[in-house]
Amino acid sequence: MAGDRFYLKARDTLPVLEVALKDPDGTAHDLTGADAVWLHVSLPGGTFSREMTVDDATGGIVSYAWVPTDWTVAPALAAYPVPYRMEYEVIDGTDHLTFPNDGYDELVVASDIGQAS
Repeated sequence: MAGDRFYLKARDTLPVLEVALKDPDGTAHDLTGADAVWLHVSLPGGTFSREMTVDDATGGIVSYAWVPTDWTVAPALAAYPVPYRMEYEVIDGTDHLTFPNDGYDELVVASDIGQAS
């Protein structure tokens, strides 16, 4: 099943990536008590992994605010001709749960005309 697609220009730090984690029945996944939520992006040179912010625990809303070093510190994001695959890993004690669990979301990173990428 296809997930959501997000768009970003190379070296931009906005918009913030915001995701609503949903259980298979379509309801919000309750993150109350979760230890962490991680963003994982599959890159050609490795996996880009960053801890996300829980914005609304009972609503399952998480976000990641891109920072300039996301574009410079390996494994770094870069403009790429095909979408990157993304997933979100919830860690709760020894339990791990990955969203979406039926595929991947996608991140499209386009070249920025005003900035060398």
